[in-house]
Amino acid sequence: MAMTRWARLGLAVPTFTLAVGLSRSPAGPFPVGSYDSDAYTLTFETSGAFLYVKGDQLMVQGKYVIHDSTIALTDEKGIDACVGADRNPGTYRWKRVEKGLWFSTVRDQCPDRVRGIADQVWQPHSAR
Repeated sequence: MAMTRWARLGLAVPTFTLAVGLSRSPAGPFPVGSYDSDAYTLTFETSGAFLYVKGDQLMVQGKYVIHDSTIALTDEKGIDACVGADRNPGTYRWKRVEKGLWFSTVRDQCPDRVRGIADQVWQPHSAR
């Protein structure tokens, strides 16, 4: 018996829905907020802006975009900012480590940014 076009579509929709549901990040939603590592604080705002500060001094300000378990960082200004199209964005895989965050480099042309945020645990910010 020949399957009608609508019947085939009816089978394709649940398969597509299942595939979309499985593509969500295993890490869950990205946890916006402030995180500390050594003397630095990295803040991700709900607006898509991020700040990288040391004490009271702004080191980098920029924008971030989350896609599943990756984050793309684009520096805009600051004394340690990597500016220019050839140095932005830097892309990292993020994951939760207990209450903190861990970033591993996917691709970044800015060695200072890699050195500043990758391969270390960022703990939730604590007032000092």
